[in-house]
Order: sequence, then C-alpha cells, then structure tokens
Amino acid sequence: MMFEKFFGSDDALAVHCENEKDAELLVAMFDDAGYKWFSDEPYAIKTNWQFYLENTCYINNRRYGSLDNCKRVLKIKVFSFREFLAEEFMSVLQSLKSLNLRGAIADYNYILLINDALDAYAEFKEGGEI
Repeated sequence: MMFEKFFGSDDALAVHCENEKDAELLVAMFDDAGYKWFSDEPYAIKTNWQFYLENTCYINNRRYGSLDNCKRVLKIKVFSFREFLAEEFMSVLQSLKSLNLRGAIADYNYILLINDALDAYAEFKEGGEI
C-alpha cells in the first residue's frame, strides 16, 4: 500500500507492529516519506511503542493505539506490518514494471525475488538471521 493511499484514505486504517524493531522501521518509513505525528512532530523522534507494546497500531490519522481498541471499538481495518510491507513492495514493483527499465523487470522473476525477501523477513521476525 502506498503511503499516499494509506494516509489519504477516507477509511480508518492501521498497521499493527508486534515488536519494537518493526515499529522503528515503520515510523522511519513514514518519516522518510514526509509524514509527521498528529502533534506535527517527526515520526522518527519516537515510536510510542512502549505504551501498547506488542499490541501497538499506527493509525492513518497520524496517531497510535492498541490493537484491541482499533479493531473492536474503533472498527479500523488493521494490516499486519508484514502485509503493509508486502503492499508497499508490490506498489514499488508495479511502478518499476511500468517503467520497464532497460527490460530488466519484464517478467515475474522479480516478483519471486520480492516474495523470497518477504519470506526471509518473516523468518527473521521469528528470531532467525538473514
């Protein structure tokens, strides 16, 4: 999912981060894309992960909350961090494919590489090494 689509959606959306490393990466990505917290502070300054720990969700209204509150109370559509990354990678891939740079991205071999990278990331998240 492109950041513009996430932050620009009329629907309430959130990304759930199960660990602090994922949260750090997500807020760094938001920050690099030019987004800020609702308070107008840069995302990179803090993750706010410590408040809800493995239940932390980052909402497209530039706030954060608990997984339970996002799903059950606010009825927000929640993506896992891995789903969000997969959507972002696929969006980038589609952009690259449309450019067809020197024919290097002309088939789905690149998609297979992306899937392998996502699988490797999932294994790493489970405590393995890349």
